[in-house]
Amino acid sequence: MSERTGSGSGSDRTKRSNTSGVEPHESRRRKEENLIGVRRQKRARLRYPTLTAIPKLLQSLCSEYPALESQITSHLNTLLALDDQIPLIDDVLKDVVLPRFVKFLDDEKEPQFQLEALWVLTNFAEASSKHTKVVLEVGVIPRIVSILKYNSEVEILEQAIYALGLIADYSPSYRDRALSNGSLRPLLSLVESLPGSSMLIARTLCSLVQGKPPVNFQRVKNALPVLQKLIHTANEEVVSDACWALYHLSEGPEDQIQAIIEAGVCPKLVELLQHSSVAVISPALQTLGNIVTGDNAQKQIVVDNQVLPGLYQLLMRGNRKSIRIEACLAISNITSGNEAQIEAVLKANIIPQLVQILQQDELDIKSEAAWAIYNATAGGSHDNIRLLADQGCIKALCDILTCPDLTVVSVSLEGLENILKVVGEAAKEMVCGCEGLDKIQNLLTLTMECDENEDDENEDENEHEEKLEVFEIAHRILKTFWPELGLEENELENPLDGSLPFEVTNT
Repeated sequence: MSERTGSGSGSDRTKRSNTSGVEPHESRRRKEENLIGVRRQKRARLRYPTLTAIPKLLQSLCSEYPALESQITSHLNTLLALDDQIPLIDDVLKDVVLPRFVKFLDDEKEPQFQLEALWVLTNFAEASSKHTKVVLEVGVIPRIVSILKYNSEVEILEQAIYALGLIADYSPSYRDRALSNGSLRPLLSLVESLPGSSMLIARTLCSLVQGKPPVNFQRVKNALPVLQKLIHTANEEVVSDACWALYHLSEGPEDQIQAIIEAGVCPKLVELLQHSSVAVISPALQTLGNIVTGDNAQKQIVVDNQVLPGLYQLLMRGNRKSIRIEACLAISNITSGNEAQIEAVLKANIIPQLVQILQQDELDIKSEAAWAIYNATAGGSHDNIRLLADQGCIKALCDILTCPDLTVVSVSLEGLENILKVVGEAAKEMVCGCEGLDKIQNLLTLTMECDENEDDENEDENEHEEKLEVFEIAHRILKTFWPELGLEENELENPLDGSLPFEVTNT
């Protein structure tokens, strides 16, 4: 079956899987905060050698531009004294100093000059996107790639890796320019020769594969074996960045997801769900969440790797809400699969946890739990659906019918309808016993008359469609399962009083 049936399309559900929960803006923000910390540490570590080389560096610069000696000296001293702010680049820096520093990158006989030049160029590029653009215009990327290929000095290589990641991190166009200059292959080769630099390499790899529009997967797929290796390291930051890189690479069609699976990362990603740090759990979970948006065979590989016990643990109330949302989302994509996959979720005892979420948690996590249960009712066998009823899903779905999110109400109604079709009279008794029938009847008071909606300045077309969908499902349930109420077809065109039983929230 599709990822989302009844209330939408499969592509809609797959798309939601990449944007809810911790998604991407929050994930990116946390990554950038970590990146800033590493930048500061690297800058502090690399500042000391710059002081020893500045006199020779200035002498070389000013031998060609003696009239600028004072200005260049002032700029360089200011640069080296500052921690977090770089002065704006003026014409002299752009046209004279930076090109000269770029030339130093070609001078293998003067490794100290290379290091100093990399350091200064990196700090200029780090100041803002405007500064980064200037550094790119003077041709720094081909020189960085050359250093990665041919240089053997550890400090120079590390600074080059750092500079490459910094540039790629600023925008997708800079990322693509770095890749088009052949930066990926030499970077990957350094994983073996520079084991002590894994953190920098992992962070730079992440910068080279993230961003919207997404990177051309064919251009970066060779990074998968290296990322598979990096997620097995002991360093938490390395594992986190490698997982984020896999997350970005898994945001794609099924053939892309298949390449991720064939890289052999699934067993380790499932294991990482038990990691002590949320910085590792979050990207591992979101990567697995992307993988289970694939076809049923791809979902099954993740299920076979025992992801469900890990997801069960993450649903517990002691975990962060963002983690619990992502866990619900992954489960909902699994329950959108086949009957065997839905049965696996039931056997993992996950449904009672989802029921508890529907009864006790905040709306955003309730929404994902409702989707998970709905998908199970839409694609499960009759035995599956009876078990859903036995595990409290009817009351939980009835309780959420007063939710202000009309999409959640619609999903919950369809879930109830699917259960009523299979369980019959016993399900009707459960609905009545938890006041669900009254709530369904109350939903008929939603106004759906086009004339009235056209006069409502606060209601857009989507809200009108959502109201109409809720009204139609509620009417269908009452007419089918409680015919004794005597609802007529014309009532579908004339809601009771045009009022809403709750305040509507657009989502």
